[in-house]
Amino acid sequence: MGTLNIHPIGIERKKIVGKEMILDQTELNKKYDIYIQLQKQFDSQCNKLLVKFNNQKELKKVRKYLAKKDFKKRLPIEIDLLHLEKEVEKLLSIRKKLIDLDDSFNNELEQSELLNRQELKLFLKENKNMMNMLFITNRDLYFKTERYIAGEYDDSSRKLRKVEIPVLKIVYKALTKTSPYFFFNDVIFYSNKADNFSYRIKDNLITPNYVFFYRLLYTLLLKEQYLFKAKFRLSPRISIIGEQKDIYIFDYEHNNFKIFNSMPKMKKLAMNPLVQTILQSSEKEYTLASFSKKFSYSSLEGSSIIKKLVDLGIFEIQLEMIESMDVFNMLENKINDLKINDEDFFMEELSGLLKNMKTNFLELNTKFSSVTYHATLELYKKIAAYVEMDCPEEGIMIYGDNVVQGNELADKEKNDRELPEHLGNMLKIFAVFDINERTKNEFIHRLGKVTTSDNLLNTRNLELLMEQNLYFGEFWTKPWKEFEFSAPNNLYLEKLKQKYVAFIRESLHEEVELDVTSVFDEIVSDLEEKKYEAEDCYYSIFYQKDESKTIINNIYSGFGSFYQRYLRYTDILEKNKNSIEDFYYHENFEWIELHEHLGFNANMVDSRYFKKRYQDETSRERTEEPVIKEKDSELILEDQQFYLKKGHEKFKPVISSSLIRSFFPGKLVFLTSIFSNVNFLVESSFFWLENNQDPYVKIPRISYQNIVLERRKVYVETSYLLKYYSKKNTVKNYLSLRQAVKNLGFENKFFIQSRKSDSKDPIVSFVSSFDKPQYIDLNNPLLFRLFLNFLRSSNSILIQELLPKNESASEYLQEVRYGD
Repeated sequence: MGTLNIHPIGIERKKIVGKEMILDQTELNKKYDIYIQLQKQFDSQCNKLLVKFNNQKELKKVRKYLAKKDFKKRLPIEIDLLHLEKEVEKLLSIRKKLIDLDDSFNNELEQSELLNRQELKLFLKENKNMMNMLFITNRDLYFKTERYIAGEYDDSSRKLRKVEIPVLKIVYKALTKTSPYFFFNDVIFYSNKADNFSYRIKDNLITPNYVFFYRLLYTLLLKEQYLFKAKFRLSPRISIIGEQKDIYIFDYEHNNFKIFNSMPKMKKLAMNPLVQTILQSSEKEYTLASFSKKFSYSSLEGSSIIKKLVDLGIFEIQLEMIESMDVFNMLENKINDLKINDEDFFMEELSGLLKNMKTNFLELNTKFSSVTYHATLELYKKIAAYVEMDCPEEGIMIYGDNVVQGNELADKEKNDRELPEHLGNMLKIFAVFDINERTKNEFIHRLGKVTTSDNLLNTRNLELLMEQNLYFGEFWTKPWKEFEFSAPNNLYLEKLKQKYVAFIRESLHEEVELDVTSVFDEIVSDLEEKKYEAEDCYYSIFYQKDESKTIINNIYSGFGSFYQRYLRYTDILEKNKNSIEDFYYHENFEWIELHEHLGFNANMVDSRYFKKRYQDETSRERTEEPVIKEKDSELILEDQQFYLKKGHEKFKPVISSSLIRSFFPGKLVFLTSIFSNVNFLVESSFFWLENNQDPYVKIPRISYQNIVLERRKVYVETSYLLKYYSKKNTVKNYLSLRQAVKNLGFENKFFIQSRKSDSKDPIVSFVSSFDKPQYIDLNNPLLFRLFLNFLRSSNSILIQELLPKNESASEYLQEVRYGD
């Protein structure tokens, strides 16, 4: 039985405060309940009278009226003849109440809409951070919102709707969902272990697009006047295949400003004498001078050919930039190195532009200003045009986080955020679903008999490992596929997985909640009985609390992969070095990190998370820190565990940044698959949608004891709900749609997700197939209009329960370790 260890540092993400925006301040809900009750009474009374007058032919029109049950329809004349009937009098009394309530309901809707609009305008007017976010995310909308607040749009105009709908989306996402983007959330660190826990926040919370500046240097080095200062190396991602000796190159995109080493694309080239000579040469690094001399080219000819080789992906530029969040000082040093002489006016002008940008970022971090923000965007465009390079989109030019200082919480609040003790039992079952565990087991099986003295890091084994990774790669698009296995361990794990699948298939009649505790515990007992032990697992758990429940939002790999984005702004790593090292300590080996820092902006850090980093021929040289190089290490198998070995020391390389695995060079991804777990619990909800032909499917909440793994939801084709929609009658439209939602199992508050516009394949994951959740409260007429907007603009939607019930509840991020 393994043990559960908690990382000494936790993160709380608090939403923007706006209680007045999510409390029900109208009578709508109360009137709605009365209205529905009266409607039921009216329908029941109609049915009673239908039975009573069933054989009376002279009351044909009365029976027709009663059958339709539409209280707004004019009463037939014949009904006056029946006014003495007690049951008829009761019907007429209910009808009058409904008509009166209908009139007041219409007025209530109109008044509530005006009130909600006033609240929205006041909230925007008083919340500067919210307006700053509007400016950042959509400047055009920001200026229209200023006019909206000032009352320049008529309440019934289409122009007002075009502003109000997108503003509602942004505001209510900030109030009800967590987002790391700029001012949407406060990010606070806490510790349930360290006494007197505290931290200092550094200045740079708003940061530039680092990829832009790396591409800037890349562009400068390819300019004719500076090419002689550049260093080039032969790409390590070249293969020669076939009798024709075709060249296959994995080359990166060079116009991607989110990812520097973006997902590589395969190129196929025909072999030619020059490339063949380059590939066969023992020299792997060149300058313009050494290349021209070796191949007897003039400087001009050599320049042209080198540029072509870079364009083809055969040569790479060695940027030799030291990783630092202070990119401007780093660039200033590089520009000084590149200057041809003291009168290099081109570089002088560029240096001036970069100094202006540095000043702007200092100002943004001192006091955010929309004017400075806009000026910085324009500087990006000016610099890009000046050096003749592509420019990133405005939305990714500037990044920001809102890490704040937190006060030590009361003991009760500490307990409220703690993870349940039985979480470990639940995590033990993850080995059954972990595709990395399967990859490792299959690789061991196919290796055959090896000893601890064998170095497994050779071409044949890497190709074998690559084959296993590619085969299991289909897991990410078909997570419940039954793969074929040879390894006995995998056959055993697959049997347990299919036990869970069978349990789910037998439970497809469930619509409200499915407790998987019994089948989980059976599988855990089986694992313990067989003494099956997987790798120690590290999990980054995103969760919320709702009274006694723990609601899991996401579970990802650990190893600080989501911590570092926020830790980089603080002194926490330095202050808590020992306790963090203790959390990762293993007696037999040491963790070393793979860190592709320019995966996206959040991965740029000044300090390491682990003591050492792993480096192969695709890595940039990092001489200023301890590294374990591939060429100096061996891959060994010992007691069914893989290690990298250097001398007498053993290591396991893991991805410590939040970068998506597929953006690492292939070999590194393949290697990490045998050292660490994926921590990916596949959504079971998929089975309710499988082979579905109905217009809606109710999917239950899935829970393990008091841990909620998946929220209750319903998948609906919008055409099903739109049939309740009527343009002619606002009240009927509101009531009928609200009742339709209630029939699907949801009250007035819920989250809604629309199917992604580019999603054409069958749904295998709600995360990948649907847009991010949007909060809806049908008591708020503005949000009801937003709900209608979703229905009209989507073919299908997902309605998901509001859990926790408190829309403002914080989200916590806690890393845990489960193992021996």
